[in-house]
Amino acid sequence: MRPKISAQFKNLKREIDRNLNLLGKISPTLSQINRRLLAELIFLRIYIAWEYFLENSFIIYMLGGKSATNRQLKKYVNPPNWEKAFDMVIGTHGQPPRWGADFVVQKSRLFFEENNPFVQAIPLYKRYLDEMNTIRNAIAHKSRFSQEKFKNLMKLKLPQIYTKIKNPGQFLLMNVPSIQPLQSYLEFYAEIIKDVAKQIAYY
Repeated sequence: MRPKISAQFKNLKREIDRNLNLLGKISPTLSQINRRLLAELIFLRIYIAWEYFLENSFIIYMLGGKSATNRQLKKYVNPPNWEKAFDMVIGTHGQPPRWGADFVVQKSRLFFEENNPFVQAIPLYKRYLDEMNTIRNAIAHKSRFSQEKFKNLMKLKLPQIYTKIKNPGQFLLMNVPSIQPLQSYLEFYAEIIKDVAKQIAYY
């Protein structure tokens, strides 16, 4: 039976909610340092789930699968099975793609006609998706380049206090200014992912 994109969205949402609930349950019992480490781990798990959703969404649509609203994409490719579609998504490098906003849009234009859900949804949230990619790299890679990009992001978002932000976990646990009820950046980014994924799945 062909996988359904609606199921992929539900799996993503379940994974996000599970991890955020874990943070709420465990965080109060931890030291400040460990809370920040936990926030980073949860963010990574959510971001990986988002990448997995994108990968599977591409493949499902490439194989002729329908959206949750029963729409089918007009496509330029016709892979015979999941494995061939996966190879096309991965490309010639044999390494998992980095699903940045620009990459998703460019890749979708290779496989689908212009008016596809990736082109419609991703640009609307490009700013936040790029921010998440920067945070993800700062957590996963300790290279000078990744850390500098994170510092520059903090300088842009929080110019008054950016020098006090030492790591992504500290930032992710901070509340987003001007949002009521209070919401941490971790929760805010998780909601962005849900919104974009829903638009892709319910095209």
